Amino acid sequence: MPLKIQLRPKERIIINGAVIEGHPDSRTEIVLLNKARIMRQKHIIQEKEANTPAKRLYFTIQMLYIDEGDTKENYEKLFKRYFDDLKETVSLPPLVKALDNIDKTIKEKNFYDAMKVCRELIKAEESLLKIGTSAK
Repeated sequence: MPLKIQLRPKERIIINGAVIEGHPDSRTEIVLLNKARIMRQKHIIQEKEANTPAKRLYFTIQMLYIDEGDTKENYEKLFKRYFDDLKETVSLPPLVKALDNIDKTIKEKNFYDAMKVCRELIKAEESLLKIGTSAK
């Protein structure tokens, strides 16, 4: 079944590793006729933005999803390191469950679903960081 994607003016999307930008003045419609790895601009984290443990984990999952090249092995190692660090420090049951779900989906090579779970982990992390800074 075809997938229609509407891009806002100048919105970017990654399809199978290629960065595509919408028309500068109007909406752009793309129709995908087969399975592809897709990431919309709003879900992409740049490396410099990966400044918390959950965001670093997300960035590595994102790169595993996007990158089919020679650097994939490096991202697998980084993922393991960031995942293990989080797993050792997190004790709240919902966060532990999220990490377990991420681990399961990564083992299944389902990187897109792992990113969805990790986005929720990032939201939880942001809430915890707000609580931590407001307590001072």
